[in-house]
Amino acid sequence: MNSLVKVKPVNDIFDLSPEKLKDAQAKYILLEPLLSNYLSPKERANVFNDAAMTAGVSHRTICRWLRKLKSLGMHSLPRKVRKDFRIARTIPDHVMQRLKHLLSENPDRSLTMALAVMREEPEFPLDFSKISYSTFYHRLKAMGFSLTGRDKENEKRTYHRFEALFPNHLWQGDARMGIPLPNPEKPDKTRLTHLFAWVDDFSRKVMHARYYWDEKLPRMEDCFRNAVLSWGIPERLYCDNGSVYIAHQFTMLLDSLGVRKIHHPPYQAWCKGKIEAFMKTLLRFQSEARQAGFKTIEELNQSLIAWIEIEYNNKIHSSTGETPNDRFRNGSEKKPLRRVQDLDQFNSLFFFREERVIDKSGYIRFNANLYKTPLMPGEIVVIRFDPFNISQIAVFQNDKPVGIVTATKLNQDRYAKMPESIPHSCQEVSESAQRYFERIREKHLETTRKNADSISFSGIIKEKQDE
Repeated sequence: MNSLVKVKPVNDIFDLSPEKLKDAQAKYILLEPLLSNYLSPKERANVFNDAAMTAGVSHRTICRWLRKLKSLGMHSLPRKVRKDFRIARTIPDHVMQRLKHLLSENPDRSLTMALAVMREEPEFPLDFSKISYSTFYHRLKAMGFSLTGRDKENEKRTYHRFEALFPNHLWQGDARMGIPLPNPEKPDKTRLTHLFAWVDDFSRKVMHARYYWDEKLPRMEDCFRNAVLSWGIPERLYCDNGSVYIAHQFTMLLDSLGVRKIHHPPYQAWCKGKIEAFMKTLLRFQSEARQAGFKTIEELNQSLIAWIEIEYNNKIHSSTGETPNDRFRNGSEKKPLRRVQDLDQFNSLFFFREERVIDKSGYIRFNANLYKTPLMPGEIVVIRFDPFNISQIAVFQNDKPVGIVTATKLNQDRYAKMPESIPHSCQEVSESAQRYFERIREKHLETTRKNADSISFSGIIKEKQDE
């Protein structure tokens, strides 16, 4: 029996200004690994120290941020700015210059040690015990001095395998370049496709994968949306630091669904081993697909779906000894899947959102377009829109719908600021590749028919008659 989960409102996150949302997300990326169970005590200590060094704050501050994140959520992370921000209050400039010299003099010297050295110097009688370490960190950062990467000796890192505990406990996502296909807008030229994919860490099952004509954020969200509707809501996502994965819109979407987003550090793709392994296997598909003479992206995607189900999800995996489909199915019987309860509300989460002020003529100005509203000038509203069709937008005020308005002046029909994430060759058409994908599609269609025929409706009919 699948459990139902309601999505929660995005007000807390969406109420933040773009600057504060950026600050909250930067801190979240540093803190999130400390909430996981995958790290050994030594690795956790290393991540803790790295977070403090990267943020330029003390360990006590990192602990305080963690408490806020656990109890109040991501919206509590942005720093409150004092009125006298960037104005020197306690520490004279000559003290900071001396501190900077001591830290530069010996790269192995910590801030604590540098302050201890200064305490012993008679020309600096300042009582440092009354000044927090974070104050020194921020002052040093403002001076352009970074405490990161000063260690000459590269710290040895330990790596170990980990595995999610049950289906949908963790999904891993990634993108890659696809293959060139005939451009539907210019048939005499080719255009490169791009792939997004999500893999379940526990079962290794490919939840959804699809080729698109670009790598813009809505494409990645479309792939994620189809995966969720098919297989339920994951508890966590593991993805890289590509612009589509760290986009504010995607962050708000996941926060509404109660999904934690985990980012791995740059140049450490080993963190996403499951999706990387699938992407390597996918190269076999793409090498054949390049020679199959596909004419449309729909034909490419139909072949991809068939290939995934025949050649991947229903083949025994060397690490688990089960097929991904069987492992996902068996695990789901022990741990019920989380499902979306309100489909309309779920779909609305994928609309982009922006805050606007009604101008003096009663119009909303957005993306060089004008939208007439019945609201009074100066009122603040939130607009929700499909980024690929902004001829109409939905207007909300105080989280209540005002209505859908159509552009009275439409200069642009698409949203201009869509994050996107990645570089082309054609090969001769291979008849063997064509036959291979024809067989794969036929086999997948036959399997789908058999599964449908195996469903017995006699019991349902009998129950209806008994009623």
